[in-house]
Amino acid sequence: MDTIKTYLENMFMQLPRTPEVLKAKEELLSMMEDKYNELKAEGKTENEAVGIVISEFGNLEELAAELGINAYVTGNRGQNRQAFGGNDDRYDQDRESGREYNSEGFYVTMDAATEFMEEQRKFGIRIGLGVLMCICSPILLIIFGGIGDDDINNLLSWISSGPLLTVGLGFLFLLIAAAVGIFIFSGLRMNKYECLKTEKFYLDFQTESYVREQQEEFKASFTVCLVLGVVLCILSVVPVCVVALVLPDASMSILVCVAALLLLVGVGVWLIIYAGVRNTGYKVLLQEDEYDYKKKEKSRLIEAVSSVYWPVITCIYLGYSFITGRWGSSWMIWVVAGVLYGAVEGILGGTGSRRRR
Repeated sequence: MDTIKTYLENMFMQLPRTPEVLKAKEELLSMMEDKYNELKAEGKTENEAVGIVISEFGNLEELAAELGINAYVTGNRGQNRQAFGGNDDRYDQDRESGREYNSEGFYVTMDAATEFMEEQRKFGIRIGLGVLMCICSPILLIIFGGIGDDDINNLLSWISSGPLLTVGLGFLFLLIAAAVGIFIFSGLRMNKYECLKTEKFYLDFQTESYVREQQEEFKASFTVCLVLGVVLCILSVVPVCVVALVLPDASMSILVCVAALLLLVGVGVWLIIYAGVRNTGYKVLLQEDEYDYKKKEKSRLIEAVSSVYWPVITCIYLGYSFITGRWGSSWMIWVVAGVLYGAVEGILGGTGSRRRR
């Protein structure tokens, strides 16, 4: 019964606390209690009874006319189509973002959550496609390099003087330019959702249940995409190895297999990126794992330090390399920097935890 009461509170959360709304809330609670007790008397389990009650009385829009609050529900529906919440006087509103805050953060509506999941799905497709294009960009250059050459070692000389140089390089730069455009466009499209990854928010019961349902439905697809992507990346080297062993002097065949390797790796990486990005969307909305609201303060601190740390390391690397000329050994700076960064990240995480306590 506590679950039903919590669900009812979430249903009326965005409605004004007028006498009509409060009366309707009491009436609906009474109806839900009567139905719940009736189902329990019939021998239904707790979960079965709660599920049936919510399915029959869980849609406020269908019950609004009967309860006499149709005007409030209809008006609130329009307000809820803002970015992340409606317009309720119970909360202090951030005028710039249009979001509302209480002790649990800002409220994310069903419409906003659904919109974010769809945008995240498209984001995964676009980013995966961009990476695929970058990986496959040198394919024509590689294949054309074998035309008329009996020796694979002649590739470099062909690149400097071959008749198909313009076509191969043009294809390479065209794909890379298109991929960069996709990355920029996709990043700009997702900018407005950045607050979901960095700030504290909450979902109502119905929205959270829907997101979890979508997450469960995607689990099988996530596993398939991940496994298939890894398998493609591993098997991509097989054609090259086989041809190199069977036809060691057939440079053109080897180059075609190298091109096929890039294509298979690109498709595999696309599947992995798509699955990972889409799965991350569910974690963001449910505030799971690294997106748990308790970890967001830590993430912001680490991000701020990283924005300074890595540029400084880059300056040290370039300065040391140019001054000493030891380019062959200066790469060790990155190894040391990586180890130190892990230590810094751990210290910052511990500091954040103590601060919260």
